[in-house]
Amino acid sequence: MEIRVLRYFLAVAQEESISAAAQLLHLSQPTLSRQLKELEEELGIILFIRSNRKISLTEEGVYLVNRAKEILSLVDKTTLNLKEAEVVSGDIYIGGGESKAMRLIAKISKELMDEYPEVRIHLYSGNADELAEKLDNGLLDFGIVIDPADKQKYDAIRLPDRDIWGLLMQDSSSLAKKDVIVSSDLKGLPLIVSRQTHVANELSNWLGNNLEQYNIVATYNLLYNASLLVSEGVGYALCSYSFTLQWNMKRIGRLAPIRRQYGLGGENEMKTFDEEHLAAVVNGEVCTETNKKYENLRMVKNTVFDPHPLAIVKCLNEADVVQTIRYCREQELAFTVKCTGHSAAGFSAGDEEIVIDISSLDQVEVDASTNLVTVGGGANWFKVGEALMPYDLAITSGDMGGVGVGGNAQGSGMGFFIRKYGVTTGRIRKVRVVDATGKILVASETEHPDLFWAIRGGAGNFGVVTEFVFEAHPGGTVLAGNLFYQYDPQLIQQLTDYILHAPDELNGTLSFTTAPFTSQMPEQYKGQLVIALMVCIKGSPAAGNQMIKELKKYSGFLFDEVDFVPYIKLFPPIDPSGNTLMLNFYTNELPDELISELNQELVTTGDPQLVTQVKVLGGYFGRVSNEAMAYSQRENNYLVIMRKAFGSAEEALLSNEDWKDKWEQLRKYANGIDINFLGIGQLNELEMMYKPANLKKLKELKQQYDPANCFNGVLSIQ
Repeated sequence: MEIRVLRYFLAVAQEESISAAAQLLHLSQPTLSRQLKELEEELGIILFIRSNRKISLTEEGVYLVNRAKEILSLVDKTTLNLKEAEVVSGDIYIGGGESKAMRLIAKISKELMDEYPEVRIHLYSGNADELAEKLDNGLLDFGIVIDPADKQKYDAIRLPDRDIWGLLMQDSSSLAKKDVIVSSDLKGLPLIVSRQTHVANELSNWLGNNLEQYNIVATYNLLYNASLLVSEGVGYALCSYSFTLQWNMKRIGRLAPIRRQYGLGGENEMKTFDEEHLAAVVNGEVCTETNKKYENLRMVKNTVFDPHPLAIVKCLNEADVVQTIRYCREQELAFTVKCTGHSAAGFSAGDEEIVIDISSLDQVEVDASTNLVTVGGGANWFKVGEALMPYDLAITSGDMGGVGVGGNAQGSGMGFFIRKYGVTTGRIRKVRVVDATGKILVASETEHPDLFWAIRGGAGNFGVVTEFVFEAHPGGTVLAGNLFYQYDPQLIQQLTDYILHAPDELNGTLSFTTAPFTSQMPEQYKGQLVIALMVCIKGSPAAGNQMIKELKKYSGFLFDEVDFVPYIKLFPPIDPSGNTLMLNFYTNELPDELISELNQELVTTGDPQLVTQVKVLGGYFGRVSNEAMAYSQRENNYLVIMRKAFGSAEEALLSNEDWKDKWEQLRKYANGIDINFLGIGQLNELEMMYKPANLKKLKELKQQYDPANCFNGVLSIQ
């Protein structure tokens, strides 16, 4: 018996699950199963009784557990006595280009060396080609490269920094007076470029032109040497603007950022972004980096993303949307659409694109005689709820008031009435949409019905919806609030099963957290993992009270905050920013293994920034055909959502690979995923978002309404 295999055996015995033990040991499940099978064959006995839900020990297995604990304890003590105190020492070789990201490496190196003084850091400066060669030959442990670089054969993570092209020149240059350099300014200049850039021809791609048309007089490996050529008047150095800003520029000369020029106006003629031209044809403000409002307007709610749009157009009306799209098409400029910027996947970020900001299109008009509500594409759900409250009406929607109508309604829309009135997109009766040519179309069941079908779940791929007409449903006062329970995996199954088979009037979402939104938590349970069941009931008060009474009977019930409240109180007008990672999936069952995998980190760490949710579906939601609209996940009973807030974008990005792994581990339970709760690692999973027939139809309609794929800032359905 190997010591390593004994540790594997003990982990499985303690976890009572091979999948949970494999995750704990950082092994694949097949590998762990094979090791256990070989151990049983070596000993000639059966150690486990395997079942669907868990595994248990045989008598021989129990005996080996006790002996294994003694053996491993002796091994650990012996090792400790021999080592006395472990000393971490050695050399780490890091290669990097001249990038702002190297400051992060320096910071991490300082923290590492403070903790382990015997560690030595060795830095090597070079471009991506040189670093790759040294990595391949074992001469470097890590390489920091600037994209584009071939990373396929390496384990790689993206660092939270962004480099911008800059032009280093003498103060006497005529370009030194400009705040921003555009690529057409470079024609005819003697250019000094990075050797990697020259070899890989990346600069040619970035400039959108053939590099041979530019006058390359020298190449460099280290920017310091290039700066000497600049100071002697040899030429202008293309370099990292962000990195070079840290230098003492008085000793070198003038540095100005270069902005990309997009599109081709003819065979060789470059078309550039003309701020004055665009500002002349729209009523709203055109904000670029020189505008004081730009810094605030460019941000999205998930601050993991750090977008720098070419410009942001604050559209005041539908005509502004039309003119901006026409301008972008004429100039071949990429654009994206932004409502409130709520998407956790950063759909409306628009880095180096024109952002069409429609948040000012937020009108809400209620026709009480028909229950039809006209809503601007830039409104948020709190404003809609406020307008509907006097009429005792509501539209099932997002669960935070700051969520934008436009993106939410075109994806799915998991509101507090999901089991009674279905998804938000199912409440749409008509839309006004600006298509990829700048033409205004009206779509409904009778006008452009195929476009109407696609918009309801097509995630913004078919145009800018400037106006929705929804059919509202009864709202007003509801019986709603949280019931709190001690955490118990079996209770999760009991509560979700109760809600799934309850009348449609009962809607419920379970959250597993150590930091619930309540001030009434008993002292002994503060900071502990609990179940928070959020319910919303619209119907007979007596029937509602009876459901709450039955829910309180379940073992582990602590207290509740359920009361009759105005519906609008359920989603206050907030939409906080933060550094968030998320993933989601639909499923039909909640087996023990799934619940264990979902909450293993919460159980072991109690991290207050991590929340897992299960939205219970069924009811009317499940009775609508998947063929009715593009959205197509009706047969599922549950939507599982995991989200975690991080202290910084840097921390979140460094954890993103772990979240991709987490999704791969959970994929086996998934029947589909929801567009509105996508994680960064789920963006290319179109086949999981739509049923095959729906996706096929969406792709056909995309070719009809947007063959150039202009609307690709969300999902690229081609």
